[in-house]
Amino acid sequence: MLTLATMFTLVGAALAAPAPVVDCPAPAKWTVSATNTLVCSGTTTTPPPECTTDCNPPPECTTDCTPPPSGGDVCTSSDAKSQNVWGNPTVYSWDVAPFVHQTIAFQIKVPSNATGNSLRTSSWVEYTTGKFQRQAAFSKVACSFAPADALANGYGGKLTTTGNVAPSFIYRIGTPSGTATGLTPGQTYWINIRNRDSDGSQNCTVPDCAMRGNVPD
Repeated sequence: MLTLATMFTLVGAALAAPAPVVDCPAPAKWTVSATNTLVCSGTTTTPPPECTTDCNPPPECTTDCTPPPSGGDVCTSSDAKSQNVWGNPTVYSWDVAPFVHQTIAFQIKVPSNATGNSLRTSSWVEYTTGKFQRQAAFSKVACSFAPADALANGYGGKLTTTGNVAPSFIYRIGTPSGTATGLTPGQTYWINIRNRDSDGSQNCTVPDCAMRGNVPD
């Protein structure tokens, strides 16, 4: 038979029982892979349901790999970045660096007062050297060729290309439309280019596989 004292003892023990410990995964984070692209590392890319309620402290449950913001950077020490080339009718790679095996990221800072939804085309071709296939991407992230970082056109296609001797990208101010991507005033983007055959192998056989391009405003 339970006495009143025994009942109070049982209730007290139940109240004192520790809460269950939730074994949350280690935080996932963006890192640079061997192929110079952003990858999400961690046990999961979205928090498990229990992490929204039981994890302590909450940061242990931050496992959401949010895509990097416009203007991000995954360049290595051997890569090169240009100054802002927005509105430049003629851009030479040698003004940034001799163009051999590295990536050159051409910075495009769209002015905050930029307007006009007319289509523009940024085109890149060899200059003073032979034709070399190139890999290129119009991206939110400097030196990245990952589709996840690339801008998309109005059909949802990512603005990346491989095995092309004359890569080009169509854009407008505003939302994407048709084959054009849309640029937002005040944001920074990058046209990333490297000398690569379609199979990814390096192909520059001279001291400078120079090219020139343009970024109409």
